[in-house]
Amino acid sequence: MIENEAVDSTSIAAFSDLFIGGGGTINIEAAYYGTPVISLKPVITLYEDYMLKNELTHRPKDLNNIEEILSIVEKNLNNRYDKKNISKLWIETKKDAINSFYEKMRLIID
Repeated sequence: MIENEAVDSTSIAAFSDLFIGGGGTINIEAAYYGTPVISLKPVITLYEDYMLKNELTHRPKDLNNIEEILSIVEKNLNNRYDKKNISKLWIETKKDAINSFYEKMRLIID
């Protein structure tokens, strides 16, 4: 789909029943708003690995297997995440990242 006007992709991700994305921040935004996410990005990035481990996104083992992708869609369609739990998880992640940063800085300074 090619639009001639600006598209509010955040609202699309937030209010969709399911979001299938190629990776990137839009996948993170969709998960943040509680929308189930299926990622079809060919390479697993650090943030996607985090999202997979925390079940914030789903990924087929074989990106070319349409039956597997449709099975994931069927399991997750209209299965929104609890936004309160998502928010807590993001907050804890930020705390962990900040603590890790401070620990590394202390090692450098000391």
